[in-house]
Amino acid sequence: PSRSEGDRFRVVASKDSTRLIVKNLRPFLPADIDTFKMDRGDVLDLSQINFLRLNITTIWSSNNPVFISQLRVSGGDFPVADNAPSMIPLVPISSYSSNTIFSAPIDINSDNFKTHKVVIIAKGDKLKAISDSSNPLNKITLDGVKLIEKFSSINFNQINKSDWYWDTINISSGSHIMVSSPEFPICTELIGGNAVGDFYRWTNPTWITQIEPDTKAPVFLGVIENKVKGTLKVKISDK
Repeated sequence: PSRSEGDRFRVVASKDSTRLIVKNLRPFLPADIDTFKMDRGDVLDLSQINFLRLNITTIWSSNNPVFISQLRVSGGDFPVADNAPSMIPLVPISSYSSNTIFSAPIDINSDNFKTHKVVIIAKGDKLKAISDSSNPLNKITLDGVKLIEKFSSINFNQINKSDWYWDTINISSGSHIMVSSPEFPICTELIGGNAVGDFYRWTNPTWITQIEPDTKAPVFLGVIENKVKGTLKVKISDK
């Protein structure tokens, strides 16, 4: 998020006995870590762990598939896109893609969008400069042209001393294709806006691990109350 007020994160578990680990990477300090136990269907809302807001680099990991959405509350400063309320699914690293095709829409329901930008998350080599042709960041292209050649301002900001980097570029309306080295897939977030404060935001790719259908029938756990003639109150679980 990298914003002072931070965002909310909603986690949904797909299986019982899911162990969710949230690691908040604080600059110049040891990482702050919290662990949560979840069962299938449980929903967890987080905006902070151990009284520290999740407004810096955060690593989410679990032993079972989970769905995580990031809910950005309004900053109240319209028409600034970064303050617009939105919700996006977080894409797991395992679903990053080396070939991403996306379209920056000119119009959605008669709303004319004139500005578009793409946030790129990519893995690089922290021991090599971006200008080094062997650095994976150097090989990322947009519509067949290297990013470092197409955008003179691109710099790729390192994410908390890790091998991961991010940056934002402005793009034109229409369809685009972004390509990276097959062994170094990337994730992108597309953001657009118009003059009256309407915005859109989505991530590419957007697919996640599919959750298996619930085929287990409800089970009776026991009788709660049986005092009224003709009425039986019971406790039922559908987990």
